[in-house]
Amino acid sequence: TTMRKTGHLADLFTQACKHEPVDPVFVTSQKRYRKTRPVDVTIARLHHEPDKEMHPGMVKGVERAKSSLFAHIPILVSLAACILCGLYEDWISFSMILVGMLSNGISCWWIGSGRLTFSHPTPAKGSPSACGILNADGDHIVILKGPEGAVNCVTRGKFSLKYQCSENFQRIGLCSLLLTVQFLAQLLLLPQGKKFGQIMFLVTLAVSWMYNSYLASIDCEGIQRHILIKDVLQDPIIKRYTLGTRTAMAVFVLLVLSNPQPSTPYPLEGSGPDDHALRRVLDDLL
Repeated sequence: TTMRKTGHLADLFTQACKHEPVDPVFVTSQKRYRKTRPVDVTIARLHHEPDKEMHPGMVKGVERAKSSLFAHIPILVSLAACILCGLYEDWISFSMILVGMLSNGISCWWIGSGRLTFSHPTPAKGSPSACGILNADGDHIVILKGPEGAVNCVTRGKFSLKYQCSENFQRIGLCSLLLTVQFLAQLLLLPQGKKFGQIMFLVTLAVSWMYNSYLASIDCEGIQRHILIKDVLQDPIIKRYTLGTRTAMAVFVLLVLSNPQPSTPYPLEGSGPDDHALRRVLDDLL
């Protein structure tokens, strides 16, 4: 099966393979060969076949604790600004800051109630071991070897947010309506407030902007790669090699595909892709 374009998880897995170190022994043995356009080839042996649907947990560590700690800063600043506007009897600015806190808090809570879900199609019973090739713009080839259910996790799996009931989708629509009303109310009513209240509102807006900038700087794809490699695929064996020419890469890929077992020096008769499949792979590589 030829898929002209794979999903997001295939790209995440390819990026994870690019972070793997190149095999030093293989690099040393390749020094005496000519080099024209080096191409990386990664062999990934997938040993774990996950369930059809699973709910991986979020990454725990310093980054998550830091995000939780920083989240309290805009909350505390907004509360302080709201209290100061109340003390100065600027009730318009007080109400606008309070409406902003409530609308954004409710929206984050409802939208964030979705559960991270990984899903992939279930292979037919008795399916033999599978091989897959990911071609990343011709500069990096990833060979997937393992059970059919493990290979299609990368080629056809997906991450999604799963909500418990259909009411959550209605709530998301209400969140968008609430945020729109908040924006229009602040746009129309805030200029009628006092100067001090307007300054307090701008302070809360600046702090919230800085916190959102921090959230945008977090490597979200790195977190997804960690979940895919550690939780879903459970640390597959990944080895990356660098071939000096595209010809060497094509020959190397065909040899790896024709030999299903790493400990066997020659292909096993009746196993692995047939000659017709290997010829199609060669044509695609050429």
